[in-house]
Amino acid sequence: MLRTHSALYGSAVVVLIASCGGGGGSSSQGGVVGFVTGTETAGPVPSESTSLDGSSLAAAPKVTSITAASTTIQSGEPLKVTITYTDAQGDVASVNFGIVGESNHATLSLVGITDGSVSGTVTLALFPRNYVPGTHVLALSLTDQAGNTSASVTLVFTIAGPDGGSPLAVDGGSAIDGARDAALVRDSSPLGTGEAGVAVDGSSTLPSGPSFIMGSYGDSTKNEAAGLVKVTLSGGQAVVQPLTELVPLNYGASRIDYRKGRVAMIVADSAVPATATDRGSIVTFDVATPATRWFVPIPKSPTTGYHYTIDATRAQVLDDGRIVVTVVYQSDDIYEDYKPHQLAIWDPVKDTIEVQGALDTFVLGQPEIVSCACDAEFGTLATSVFTVSRDGKYAYFSPMSAGTDGSVHGGPAFLARWDLVARTNERLYYTSTGATPWAVSDDGTRVIVEHDSKMQALDPTAKTLVDIEPYTGAINVGQVRGSSYIRSWRGCDAGAYGGVSVMDSKGAAAFRVLDAEKLPSPYRGVDAMSQFSADGSSIFLVVSTDACTNDYTKVAIMQVPVAAENTANAVTLAVLDAKYDTYVFLLLER
Repeated sequence: MLRTHSALYGSAVVVLIASCGGGGGSSSQGGVVGFVTGTETAGPVPSESTSLDGSSLAAAPKVTSITAASTTIQSGEPLKVTITYTDAQGDVASVNFGIVGESNHATLSLVGITDGSVSGTVTLALFPRNYVPGTHVLALSLTDQAGNTSASVTLVFTIAGPDGGSPLAVDGGSAIDGARDAALVRDSSPLGTGEAGVAVDGSSTLPSGPSFIMGSYGDSTKNEAAGLVKVTLSGGQAVVQPLTELVPLNYGASRIDYRKGRVAMIVADSAVPATATDRGSIVTFDVATPATRWFVPIPKSPTTGYHYTIDATRAQVLDDGRIVVTVVYQSDDIYEDYKPHQLAIWDPVKDTIEVQGALDTFVLGQPEIVSCACDAEFGTLATSVFTVSRDGKYAYFSPMSAGTDGSVHGGPAFLARWDLVARTNERLYYTSTGATPWAVSDDGTRVIVEHDSKMQALDPTAKTLVDIEPYTGAINVGQVRGSSYIRSWRGCDAGAYGGVSVMDSKGAAAFRVLDAEKLPSPYRGVDAMSQFSADGSSIFLVVSTDACTNDYTKVAIMQVPVAAENTANAVTLAVLDAKYDTYVFLLLER
């Protein structure tokens, strides 16, 4: 019979690994099943072996030693502790620990200790969160199946601030990340320099199987907060590790991007720390170091009386870690209608943001606008969605003319690209009305565009636009491999059904891969965030038992090979609670 190790009291992310000896028992490490945050305060720790009712019991387990790999850790690093124990009855059931004086806590549970082990070792990797630098005390005890609790042991450890306790400031003194993670501020090194090959939980090896980022709605009955989690598939189980309490705005699939270990997403304005002055609502962090994060700066206006704002649309991450966003340039006078939308590129290493610049001259100089009587006064983006070639060469967008004339209105529109190297704009195609460039093929020769109530492919070299399919819809991160892209939709209501298809932007045969109506019972709901595998040979998808919504239903991660009508070969990889939403589901390429 396997025991559950409960890690209670203390704001920490925890992984417990148990090994047994002495009595000849064996142990197995199970999957982390969730994390909890709340305000429960650590109660008094027993001073002698006691049962839950306070009586003295010799049958309780005994902690024989507690040691740490190092009693001084940097902010964001784990405190790695080894605990040895004895237990005559061989029924140790849980490890209870807390940081003295700290009330906020996070809890992870792990299957590990086996019946019959009269002695053993437990390794604890504790990630303190939101603790200020200084001296702290870890208190720990063991409880057996009968409720007998051991005497507690304590370990004094020190948390040092960045660079030994001297936090570095940004922009003359304001920490980007704000008060919540005051000790985790940006230093002068480039992003992405975290220790290679180290898992989020601090272990030196990653569990087998693919990993994903998913969103969690939390669980109020367990004081579990919402946030993003890392889900790793291992032996038919979903190992869940918390990443951050931040989530993309409205859990929008198109409001989050991922590239080579880095996440960028738009969050609610209320999630931006008050101390993050002159920062917008686009946050970025590396999956390996999620507690260290940055908010994209708002550009400085070159003209008195005007200012920029960060547009609440999706951001795009380039291979080198730079991030392309949209900004709005507007007058301080709230009654002035001039509000052009433009692209901007942020360099997180230098912490500099460069605006594409006014599109007025570029747009107003187009022949269709020069000849039209459309009250054209300035140039702006026709749609808020844009896409980039990940190599950092181009950002594709749709510009249009606009005028005020009592109210802002749009004129003729185009497809164009911003050369991210030369910093020049190039017209590619006249669309008359706004077009939405969703994605670029891996080789950069096709841009998948939503226009004229259908999906089309733009050839940037030939400057031609051809039809792909007579349906429209978003294409999100992880849904393009080569020149093919995933079309995933959820069926609902009378006669409608959902599924997954593979389309090709170069005109190759398109086919339906999966029909949600034919999935193994009880699953019917397929959501839009299906993901190509790294080699493009299969598709990972998230399904639920309800064709219309995943509320209050189990969620399953499935995999299906890319082939026509392949529903029968869809394999269920893991099943999770309904609290894990199906809108945020990103494959972490490995």
